[in-house]
Amino acid sequence: MQNPWNNEDARNYLNDPLSARAYATSLIAKTEALANGLSSIGSAKTDTQNPFGETETQLAIIENDHAGENIETSDLLAFKQESLLKINAAASLSADDCETQLQLAATSPLAQPAPLAALLHAAIPTRFVDQTCAAPILALVRQANCTQLAEEIYAQRVLVIPAASSLSEQARSLATLIQSNNLESIEGVIVAGIGLLAFHDEAEQSYKRSLQL
Repeated sequence: MQNPWNNEDARNYLNDPLSARAYATSLIAKTEALANGLSSIGSAKTDTQNPFGETETQLAIIENDHAGENIETSDLLAFKQESLLKINAAASLSADDCETQLQLAATSPLAQPAPLAALLHAAIPTRFVDQTCAAPILALVRQANCTQLAEEIYAQRVLVIPAASSLSEQARSLATLIQSNNLESIEGVIVAGIGLLAFHDEAEQSYKRSLQL
């Protein structure tokens, strides 16, 4: 799959994770083979100072289903990463409780429901995460034997999260799996019924993995 990443266009964004996130998400939406007529979701983790002068990590996330529109940093929704990790670690929370706590984890009040995908993205410790569903991936994640097929296709290149009753349950499974694996040899995560999560600490490399996988 051809890589349309333009280093000249991206040069202005490389020192700003949120701008790099906006550029990469816009690019994915315009990459027909990746977008597949569906929305893509991208996130970036940044360290910021809260009103008390303390440094905290935030996860900024955006869903884009408009191929002709560029994403701006103001479109990103920010969440407290620590709160998201606590939700993933709380096995006693129901799916509804997870949605409630996710809404409360936003750094500013949200006018819309918080994207549940934030829980999946929070479980991956790298700075950038790209969630896509290209046609081959869509066919794969819809199979009842998705886990077996993904392992046969990708071997050790990806982690696989099986189907579950809720996305929050899958996020919890991913968080557990991340803790027991060395991510240096892992390029992405296949989530049954959802799609592909590619990740890296560099925006361009995360985008490239989306193309390669």
